[in-house]
Amino acid sequence: MPLNNRQLKAIPILIGCDTVEDAARKTGISKNTLYTWMKIEEFDQAVSSARKKLLDKAMNKLMNVSMKAVITLEKLLDAESEAVRRPA
Repeated sequence: MPLNNRQLKAIPILIGCDTVEDAARKTGISKNTLYTWMKIEEFDQAVSSARKKLLDKAMNKLMNVSMKAVITLEKLLDAESEAVRRPA
């Protein structure tokens, strides 16, 4: 059973909220409806997939900025100036 437009629009809001109640307020959909949708396998899978994609994107971003921070710190630690190395 394909998801309807309301369900598709609710997914990113649902994964961005701390509670179903908060998502319900933001989507204008009752919390009971959201809880009912969460029992539908297709909707539950779509929510899980969206969460995984978001987590993967966040982890990639974190790895990229972490590497940049390590490279910057390494350069600072190798600086000739003691005044630069000490706070690093």
